[in-house]
Amino acid sequence: MTDKEKTIIELEDDEAALVMGSDGNVSIYFPDMDEDEIVPEYIQFVSALAAVATTNQEVIDLIWEKFYEAVDEVN
Repeated sequence: MTDKEKTIIELEDDEAALVMGSDGNVSIYFPDMDEDEIVPEYIQFVSALAAVATTNQEVIDLIWEKFYEAVDEVN
């Protein structure tokens, strides 16, 4: 890592974030929850997205394909 300052983000109590480093490592950030609390669907989705987007090459390729299609449509 360089000597740059880290970027700080603030999440609301109903938000989750997926952060990917240049090394491919993924971190998921979400609000503190009680152990017996049901995990909300948006947190489940972010967790699933992180899992398949970093381990399933077919999904990774599809994500890139869809991204390039979207970029081409904008241009």
